[in-house]
Amino acid sequence: AAIAAGDASAARAQTEVVNEVAQGAPTEIRDDITDVSKVLEEAVEVSLAPTDAENLDNRREATNQRLADVPEKISRISAWSEEDCGLRLD
Repeated sequence: AAIAAGDASAARAQTEVVNEVAQGAPTEIRDDITDVSKVLEEAVEVSLAPTDAENLDNRREATNQRLADVPEKISRISAWSEEDCGLRLD
């Protein structure tokens, strides 16, 4: 939500929360949560606070490619959460 709103500091704070969750996540889903966290950090960087203007287009393209994998990872995280914890993530 913060990325869509253009709020870099709020977006960074949200990615930090995802990072913390990833660090404590069970091994079954840790890689997926870590990957989602990393791509969200990249999205914040290239969208809201670019620091490397020369390579920005290449970084955006690479980030967009990684973002394409996020729905599948979220689906696995959601399935794990529902099966192992009884929590449905929407």
